[in-house]
Amino acid sequence: AFDSVDGNFKGIFRELADGDARLILSNAEDPFAGGMTIEAQPRGKKMQRIEAMSGGEKSLTSLAFVFSLQRYMPA
Repeated sequence: AFDSVDGNFKGIFRELADGDARLILSNAEDPFAGGMTIEAQPRGKKMQRIEAMSGGEKSLTSLAFVFSLQRYMPA
């Protein structure tokens, strides 16, 4: 499920922001014991964690994540 959502997220973010993004598990061996980090690089910017982004960049990245979840398992 994670790999599918990550693939969807990369594609959707590329369409929305013309950039790169990825989801990173804190503990890949036991995903439920750790958390997840979102990193994104809108066109013309450097790769950064979502905490370091501006409000608009956070909104765009969050929308891409929500859409990737929706694409994985439509309501």
